[in-house]
Amino acid sequence: MIPGAFSGKTIGIVGGHGGMGRWFASFFRDMGLAVEVSDLDTAMSNEELVLKSDIVILSTPMAVAVSLARELGPLMTEEKLFVDFSSLKEEVVQAMVDFSSAGVLGVHPMFGQYTASMQGQNVILTPGRGDLWTDPFRCLFEDAGAVVSVMEAATHDRHMAFVQSVTHLITIATGAYMMQENMDPETACRVATPIFRLNVDFVGRLFALDLGLYEDLIARNPYAREVSGLFAKVLAETSGILLDDPSADKRQRMEDIKNFLGAFTGDALRETNEILNCRFMKKD
Repeated sequence: MIPGAFSGKTIGIVGGHGGMGRWFASFFRDMGLAVEVSDLDTAMSNEELVLKSDIVILSTPMAVAVSLARELGPLMTEEKLFVDFSSLKEEVVQAMVDFSSAGVLGVHPMFGQYTASMQGQNVILTPGRGDLWTDPFRCLFEDAGAVVSVMEAATHDRHMAFVQSVTHLITIATGAYMMQENMDPETACRVATPIFRLNVDFVGRLFALDLGLYEDLIARNPYAREVSGLFAKVLAETSGILLDDPSADKRQRMEDIKNFLGAFTGDALRETNEILNCRFMKKD
């Protein structure tokens, strides 16, 4: 059921012919909502879309979203809602607040354009100005099966420094190590455990997608350097305990981490068993 706040509203997506723009244009239309799109190849300009829309969503690369927030913001009057789908929030949400009079809501879908549905996917909301639209968007996404969290933009970006920046750095470094050691993907897959095979798959997946996106996710996050440095320190400390220090209580280190994770370890074991069985199940 569509929340009442959306009744009679038109959603405009700037960047509506990009991967996520197309995904959400289809999603909103399937919900019965009116959708307009603008992009580099559309007859409708961004300015025309803003004038025709009640809710304007920026679905573009991060650097472009900040520029568009400044450019289109003066057209966004107080009765409208300004939204973005960027993977980082502080800079673009602040730009939407500073250059418009509209309500502002950051939305970060934690999935990509090849996702079949919103079922079970995480979506993060970062309110910027006003809170009238936070609950309607939460309800809309939750009704579609999403798991929705609400947090401040700065908190979001610091989480993303680990969830995205460090994760992608590790994946890129894995590819760099394979290249340095001349371990081609075929060889890597032939000697792989199921877990390592999935890691190799994720290396290949990253380099099959938009490399500019990953540059932005790492370089534009203001917390990435600090968090990646902390991770490198923990990696060095853990390596020292497990590899170098004969006096270290290696088992205790592992038990401490296990105790911190708690009951999640059992849940994770069951979930990853399902993933691995599905990934490597032989077809009839």
